Amino acid sequence: MREQLVTDPHRPAQVAHVVPHEAPFGQRAHGAPTIPRCFVAYPSSPADRVECIETAIETIQSGGLVDIVGWRGLGVTGRLMIDRICDEIKSREMFLADVTGLNPNVLFELGYAIAHRKRLWLLLNPSIDHARSEWNRFQLLTTVGFASYNNSTDIVNQFYREEPYKNLDQNLYDDLLRAAGPPSKTDALLYLRCDVNTEASMRLARRVSSGPIRSVIDDPQEIREQRFAWYVQQVH
Repeated sequence: MREQLVTDPHRPAQVAHVVPHEAPFGQRAHGAPTIPRCFVAYPSSPADRVECIETAIETIQSGGLVDIVGWRGLGVTGRLMIDRICDEIKSREMFLADVTGLNPNVLFELGYAIAHRKRLWLLLNPSIDHARSEWNRFQLLTTVGFASYNNSTDIVNQFYREEPYKNLDQNLYDDLLRAAGPPSKTDALLYLRCDVNTEASMRLARRVSSGPIRSVIDDPQEIREQRFAWYVQQVH
């Protein structure tokens, strides 16, 4: 779980990085420059990883090529945090996420960004114990590339080297849809069955199967892991 939103006035001094000198992304109607807007999702702990990512956010923001903000930089007073985060994801063209450790909040926000066709750029710290093996076991997104990092300098340098802000029309949802083939032609209820046969799970599965609405059941007892593209095809 994320902790209460706080601000840290004792942020370490910013490390100098080489930022490419080039024109900003596009122009506004009156000639003022407009730049891609990016949201960053990451866990609230451990503290050293939070510091690393937030230092990278500050450095990229100061470069002027991207308007970038992390979830702790949002004003959430008087609002539910998840509502504010979802609104921010929808309003921005890019979504960055640290998938190290597969934090549930980050994965939810990643799925939300995929569904809204955002340009993704994922981060993973392979020096963290079991981080890479956990990612590989996750299966759903193992074919999606990520940028490896150990510190904020790694993040900033790879961000400017790969320049994900230059191809904002590329998104994972459309890529998966093309890979999945034609969408399902018949409307149906997609039911994701629990992987443990509890009484409640079995009753609900019987209700869905015998109900008047056509259903597609994802049963992990029959097929342990479906391809991500399969889910996209079912809900499209």
